Amino acid sequence: MGTEIKTVPFVEKAQFLIGITLLGGYVNTYAFIARGGNMVSFHTGNQIRCGMSLAYGNMSDFVFYLIPILMCFGGVCLSEILKWAFKKSDWRLNTMLIEAVALFVIGLLPTSMNVAAGYALSVLAGTHFCVFRSWEGSAHNSTIGTGNLRNLAQLFCKAVTGGSAAKGKFLRYLCVFLSFPTGAFLGTWITVRMGTYGIWPLSALMFVWSLIYYIQTKREKALKAAQAA
Repeated sequence: MGTEIKTVPFVEKAQFLIGITLLGGYVNTYAFIARGGNMVSFHTGNQIRCGMSLAYGNMSDFVFYLIPILMCFGGVCLSEILKWAFKKSDWRLNTMLIEAVALFVIGLLPTSMNVAAGYALSVLAGTHFCVFRSWEGSAHNSTIGTGNLRNLAQLFCKAVTGGSAAKGKFLRYLCVFLSFPTGAFLGTWITVRMGTYGIWPLSALMFVWSLIYYIQTKREKALKAAQAA
């Protein structure tokens, strides 16, 4: 197990995904507090609200909750487009940089454009979800937490019955899992004080994480080249 962990790509390691998953919790609280009271990645809830709106015959609410779902759909499509557009370079790095710039621009939008800002954040959430989907070879979601809760519970059961390697894996994922509510805490604390500009620290985090990703992946490529020589 120790050897497997060492060969895991940096993009799937806990120390990287903690920052990436923190972003998912942060962006939802920012959107809820500063951009109209909606969550931008919890589309299970939006689907339920669509069904409820139809049942009540409230078409305006139906459209209101449907559009963020479509925006997230568009974000997933955008991730595929970016993967194709940057296939000759590092598409993840380029996508992170695009996200960082987009987050900064969203912070510039006035409150009169909260609806547009929320839609843009839904697009980014869909893209973000597709770019970072794995942790040590297992599924991981950087924008919502239900599936991650299942993963954590399964790892806990293995840790109880397994050895030190299983316990270590559980503790590493626990740190990743807790980064989501930590992001929600920070997003709330900062946005209450900064308002619509509260997204800028998140933009800065993405720039920093892009730099860390670039440095670490460059080291990985150099190590592989040295091993192959």
